[in-house]
Amino acid sequence: MKHIKNIFVILTAIILCAACSSDDPKPPVPSIETINLSSNSTEITLGETVEFTVIANTKEDLTNKAIYFVNDNEINSNNFEPQEVGNYEIFAKYGDIKSNILNLKVNEVPIESITVTATKEEMYVGDVASLSVLSDTEKDITSEAKIYVNDELYEDTDFTTMTAGVYEIYATFGDTLQSEKIIITVNELPVTSVTITIHNNEIQSGDTVSYTVKSDTDKDLTRDAKLYVNGSLFEDGNFIPTEAGEYTIYVVYNEIKSNEVTIRVKDIPINSITLTIHNNEIQSGDTVSYTVKSDTDKDFTEEAKLYVNGSLFEDENFVPIEAGEYTIYVVYNEIKSNEVTIRVKDIPINSITLTLHNNEIQSGDTVSYTVKSDTDKDFTEEAKLYVNGSLFEDENFVPTEAGEYTIYVVYNEIKSNEVTFVIDNSEPVVFVKHPVIESFTHTKCSYCPRLFYAIEKIEEQTDQVIHISYHPFHYLGGNPAKPDFLFNSSPLPLWDAFKFKYGLNTVPNAEINRVSVWNRPQPEKLEEVTGLIDNDGVVGLAIDLAQENGKLSITVKSKFSEDFSERLMLTVYVLENNLIHDYPNVTSYFDGQNPVKDYAINHAFRMNITGIYGENIPYEETIRNNIYVKDYSVDIPQNVTDASQISIVAFITSTTTREILNARTINIGEESQSFEVK
Repeated sequence: MKHIKNIFVILTAIILCAACSSDDPKPPVPSIETINLSSNSTEITLGETVEFTVIANTKEDLTNKAIYFVNDNEINSNNFEPQEVGNYEIFAKYGDIKSNILNLKVNEVPIESITVTATKEEMYVGDVASLSVLSDTEKDITSEAKIYVNDELYEDTDFTTMTAGVYEIYATFGDTLQSEKIIITVNELPVTSVTITIHNNEIQSGDTVSYTVKSDTDKDLTRDAKLYVNGSLFEDGNFIPTEAGEYTIYVVYNEIKSNEVTIRVKDIPINSITLTIHNNEIQSGDTVSYTVKSDTDKDFTEEAKLYVNGSLFEDENFVPIEAGEYTIYVVYNEIKSNEVTIRVKDIPINSITLTLHNNEIQSGDTVSYTVKSDTDKDFTEEAKLYVNGSLFEDENFVPTEAGEYTIYVVYNEIKSNEVTFVIDNSEPVVFVKHPVIESFTHTKCSYCPRLFYAIEKIEEQTDQVIHISYHPFHYLGGNPAKPDFLFNSSPLPLWDAFKFKYGLNTVPNAEINRVSVWNRPQPEKLEEVTGLIDNDGVVGLAIDLAQENGKLSITVKSKFSEDFSERLMLTVYVLENNLIHDYPNVTSYFDGQNPVKDYAINHAFRMNITGIYGENIPYEETIRNNIYVKDYSVDIPQNVTDASQISIVAFITSTTTREILNARTINIGEESQSFEVK
């Protein structure tokens, strides 16, 4: 028992010792509740990198453990290099803990220098060099920079000039940056030959040899070429031979020698000169008119010096203003002419007369007149015009309103007779009507002869109908084996409009005056076209056409019988006639020939000079009796096979109804047209 008690004491002691030997309890580890995002910069330049750091509230560095978001898009590291200028919002997340938001501003890389470049450093006149401006950041700032050529602002990025020389070009950007200057050398077109042309191969001693020098580039080199006479360089300005004989002359330009030309000089000595007065008795204010000739019958009127009453007269024309007698003679090369006496009468003006050139004046016409005194002297320019009692101070009197006009003139307080005329606007001009057929065909279309047969029958009946033949399809039905040799895509918008308007999408088809379809079969529906020729034309046209050096010069005149409130359009096309072609034919027309051999296609569309739908005629021009004139100069279209077969068609359409109001056509070689009035 005692033994057991001892064991219990020992165990208790051991337990107490163990309890006394253990350490004090440790404090709890703090947890991460917030994280803080920071960066090495909040404003950078495009191209730079910003670095982010994340620190927890426990001071633990979570930079490599956090996830980063830029504008709500996750990025893969704590380093961020923006690709665009702007403002960015950045935050980080550690687990479900989100950091504060950082704002990052990214600025454009500052431009410190600019460079201007050209695609050509040397070129010929008329060539084009494209100009570009780059910043030191390799940004193209051509559209923002200003370009200067020879210190003058140049408004284009394509540099071209017709003047040879050296051109300095630089650019500026903003208020401070200027590029280095570049040089573009512009050379004249190379000359390979020169030609001298003598204006007169036979002259008299003392005359100036007149000539022209031109290069094969058609440049006038008369002033630049060096003249050689009988093989020797002539350096004294104008060549004026003083001795009779033959002279061989040529010119040299840039070591290029021209053709040689021979001139013949006659040496006729002058022994005397004669002054001839055209009228010995003149009135005060008249010009003394005379002629001076030598005994060799050469005219020296311009060269001889005039003497009046013994004194040299140095003005251009001698106009005596005082009555009396004047003794005059001339001197040429110290040779004195005969003396002539003229008598000047001072006749007072008692009356002046106003005469109209045309008593039937219409609205818009210029009133043309002549004013003469009772001494038959013309005072048209000096007299002042009065209209209905009031002074008219403009240059030309052009009445536009209907009514009665009384006019007279006054010169030096002398009043002329009064003239009265009446303008009546009550009867408008009516023009001959020209209906227009616009056909859509194809040279491989075997049904198209039906339409051409109908057009031939109309042309046998009248010349008032105008036909335009469009070929807007390359291949018939899309078949490459059936190409149209007259294919022209320009009228495609007209075809699309035709299909939309009438629901027809096959050829042949035709439209009349752009307001109605020509119904099939056309040979049996001729009256749909011919029935329009007796209608009145509210507008009229007249065309002038000339051809020279591969160009067409066209003048279209339009006249209006009334004031138009809607806008009118003028359309001008180039057509070609007599295009020979075998036409396939499955119709009964042309006696059923298949094909129709050597058929002449006329009025084929070649080019639109205006827009395909025309161009606006200004409102102020479309008024009653006004004539609107439009000139065109165009190259002969390359698709024209024979320029002698060209014709021009012009027509006027209403933008309100789309109708062709009237038209005219003219062929190469025809005389200028006048308006066709009923």
